[in-house]
Amino acid sequence: MTIEDLGTSSNPFRIDVETEDGRHVISPHGELDLSTAPKLDQRLTESLAAGETVLDLAGVRFIDSSGIALMVYISQTAREHGQRLELRNPSPQVEKLIKLAGVEPLLGAPESQRVTIDHHTQAPNTHS
Repeated sequence: MTIEDLGTSSNPFRIDVETEDGRHVISPHGELDLSTAPKLDQRLTESLAAGETVLDLAGVRFIDSSGIALMVYISQTAREHGQRLELRNPSPQVEKLIKLAGVEPLLGAPESQRVTIDHHTQAPNTHS
């Protein structure tokens, strides 16, 4: 596991990088905003060049329009290069902002190159 501490004292931010089943798993922790999005962009771009990549959002406490724009851009770039980007474990706040921003379709792709939001570590909603 590689850990990159890229934040400041006022905005702590780090990116953990692991390999899981041959895929790169990029896990940012902290606030994904105007000051931190370029750092994540660089890491994701490098990872996608090497193969299939997972962006695990479980550690993202806050995301602004810069973070949303980055996810849309990286998803589009992955599709254009025949790669697959999987978005995993968004917090309820991050997922809500993705939906409010209306970018879910932009994070999608044809079935053969689908960008997914995976909730595999969250408990299913049993309330009807």
